[in-house]
Amino acid sequence: HLRRVGQADYARRVTAANLTICERNRWPDNISMCHRVLGELDADAGGAEDIASARDHFDTALTIARAISHRPALIEALLARGRWAAKYHAGFASDGSGVGAGLRPAPTSDVVLPLQQAFSDLREALGYATDGGYRLYEADIRIALAWAHLASGNPAAARQEATRAQTMSPDMGYHWGQVDAAEVLALLP
Repeated sequence: HLRRVGQADYARRVTAANLTICERNRWPDNISMCHRVLGELDADAGGAEDIASARDHFDTALTIARAISHRPALIEALLARGRWAAKYHAGFASDGSGVGAGLRPAPTSDVVLPLQQAFSDLREALGYATDGGYRLYEADIRIALAWAHLASGNPAAARQEATRAQTMSPDMGYHWGQVDAAEVLALLP
């Protein structure tokens, strides 16, 4: 929540403190969640070191989530890593200009996941979410898939995923699903 309302520094401090507590108590699902949130904060910061740190946090979150039998942790880790890569790839064109306001140009290294890996992570997460009835996650995953389709040059598929997320979000009272879907839809021709 703190990240979504623009309090990134406070969110980082709270999450770092939570990570320490979770590690001390050996709560792997919460450790995974903390790494996921730290990865999202680093990805939002966008500097070269931040991007490398984001990748490390996302990979750590996913490794932990795969090692435990807690489906939401796995969905969250796959979603976070896939969404990050999809939005990052959607944020630049071959000429370096972004399609989305505030998105940064591509890094010069291979730090960001390939777009196909983003699709793979997101499709795996979608399977778990739909099989388990995790509809809020499903909406978020569909929005991330919309970003991935936008990055791959498939605006029709991007529109389909974003529209589906936007349609299902009010049924659940999910405000952020509506906001995030509208963000993608606003970028489409």
